[in-house]
Amino acid sequence: MKKIILCFLVTTALYAQSVYEVVPGTKGNEVVLSVLNESKTDCAEKITVILSNNPKGVELCNNIVQINKLNPSEERDAVFSFDAKRIPGTPKDTLKFLITDNKGNRWNKEVVIQYSLPTEFKLAQNYPN
Repeated sequence: MKKIILCFLVTTALYAQSVYEVVPGTKGNEVVLSVLNESKTDCAEKITVILSNNPKGVELCNNIVQINKLNPSEERDAVFSFDAKRIPGTPKDTLKFLITDNKGNRWNKEVVIQYSLPTEFKLAQNYPN
């Protein structure tokens, strides 16, 4: 299981793309988007974090996370669990997240999942011979 942690600020749009390595065939991986209300005075309400695409090699357990209210300077995590499938010829997949609030603000965040190659090969004696 691999846990991917990202920080997202409600009042600032982040455009940088992050790349993370995951072993194909693993289950219980997580993408954690940390949502922070940067305002010192206003609350952020009805924040929705949704996966806006459906990549082939990633099977998500949940596609949407809702946060009802963020007080000024408060931070909460939006956790997405996924299983990495084995798809031949697919070196990476991109997860595209859309974050919205009740005021109509929209932010996008992309996370690239790159599938790592095996690091070790083994041949074991068959039993019985």
